[in-house]
Amino acid sequence: MRSPSVQKRSIETVNRILSASADLLREHQFCDISTTMIASAAFVSTGTVYKYFADKESVYLRAYEATASRCANEMRRALLSRVDIPIEISLPQLVELMLSLHEENRLILIDLVEQAPDVVSSVRSLAVDNLVKETSHIYLRSQNKNLDEMTLRSCVYFLIRNVIVESIRRYILENRTDIERSVFVNETAKIAYLYFRCHD
Repeated sequence: MRSPSVQKRSIETVNRILSASADLLREHQFCDISTTMIASAAFVSTGTVYKYFADKESVYLRAYEATASRCANEMRRALLSRVDIPIEISLPQLVELMLSLHEENRLILIDLVEQAPDVVSSVRSLAVDNLVKETSHIYLRSQNKNLDEMTLRSCVYFLIRNVIVESIRRYILENRTDIERSVFVNETAKIAYLYFRCHD
């Protein structure tokens, strides 16, 4: 069994590798990045990278999983803290938070997905599910107790995945300077709100 200090060093090394892999996306396309480049950027040997990861794809897959999980936890806390706030007030706040999380983690949540969809496709839907299913279900149930279970589940997935997340991705990717941020947030929340209310 590993000692706590060895485990701590291992975690620190893995985190350094993941951070370096994300930083490399600022200046390079995914297809041009190598394991050697990741090792150099993380100030470790290539052998150290291979000690923890099978290949470059494994590094980025773990980076995506870690980032998506962290963002999902932040969204979960935000959703649960707003279950008693009317949806027309809380929804713009949640869209703003989701937009901020995507902006702060753009390299992994957006750029990586655009450049290497095959790498993250297996976990992307799981990450979205983690983000929306249980917590969003609780949140939307608190907003409309009359929805049947089937409608609520399809509403949750469609609403978050296709209306909010994809709108945010397009807004960031297209760098929509012609649409003020507050306008984008409020209009996206309004569309989601109207979709949700049409199921009343």
